[in-house]
Amino acid sequence: MSNYRSLDNAGATIRFVGINEENTGQVLICALPLSHLGGFVYLQFALELTMSIVLMERFIPVEFLKNIEKHKATWFHIVPPMFNALLQLKEFEKYDLSSLKGVDVFGAPSHPSLIQRFGKYCPNAILWHGWGMTETAAPNTATGQEHMASVGKPPPWFEMKIFDNNDRELPAGEVGEIVCRGWPVMMGYYKEPEMTAEIMRGGWLHTGDLGSIDQEGYVYIKGRKKDMIIVGGLNVYSPEVEDVIAEHPGIKEVAVVGVPDKLRGEAVKAMVVPKDGKQLSDKEIKAFCRERLIRFKVPQIVEVRDFLPKTRSGKVQKEALK
Repeated sequence: MSNYRSLDNAGATIRFVGINEENTGQVLICALPLSHLGGFVYLQFALELTMSIVLMERFIPVEFLKNIEKHKATWFHIVPPMFNALLQLKEFEKYDLSSLKGVDVFGAPSHPSLIQRFGKYCPNAILWHGWGMTETAAPNTATGQEHMASVGKPPPWFEMKIFDNNDRELPAGEVGEIVCRGWPVMMGYYKEPEMTAEIMRGGWLHTGDLGSIDQEGYVYIKGRKKDMIIVGGLNVYSPEVEDVIAEHPGIKEVAVVGVPDKLRGEAVKAMVVPKDGKQLSDKEIKAFCRERLIRFKVPQIVEVRDFLPKTRSGKVQKEALK
């Protein structure tokens, strides 16, 4: 393996997943904007590993599945809302996904059960969580079934640690901000020296993501630092609440945010989109959460919506919801 390949996303895939130049006939299916890091990675794979790309102008769930079957696609990566949209399709099970060899869900935490459900219909595929941001172009690492909730271990050329609010390293298992350094990290923001100095404090890129690293070195993403909700001095991580609500059989999509509360500082608010034909009430969702969450994590406000606003890359716009 040449040196330049050992330092990027394609190099990480070669190392951790086993794909290489000898795996001819690989077909990528891309429904992400090429201006997005995820879209750029598709180009990187195609050039370095001689893969073909099926480009979609925009993500339409049923068309995405049709293209997998039609073109015998072998690899794709998408963000969790896209992944969830595929699983919500009534006709999902009728498409032949057996050609898939690799599926990566990245960009935000995703419940392992969703990935495992998808895996039933593509038995030949390696399934894993990815992580990264434009400032790092960080590589993905395969996790395997036993660590499906993790985004894997960092490769040898990329360091990751967990810092507290005073930039001190936290012990294994504790939640704090993910920081990283290494060849994939950016040099800085264009003509923004002050912003660069702030985010690159001490030589570490401060990602704004919350996470933990276990004793074995596996990294777990808990959410965005700005999305953490503080209820009466206690931390609530919105992905944890979202994962619970997503298990409700009538839920199509969910987003959880913090809203001002005079008594506790912040309150947990859940916005839910019901599946087609399903009727939901705030009392039903709250009761469902009370059976599965500690009291202070249960949403105080539940709003039923027709849709959730999203970015071009398919991520839910939580700032707009706030």
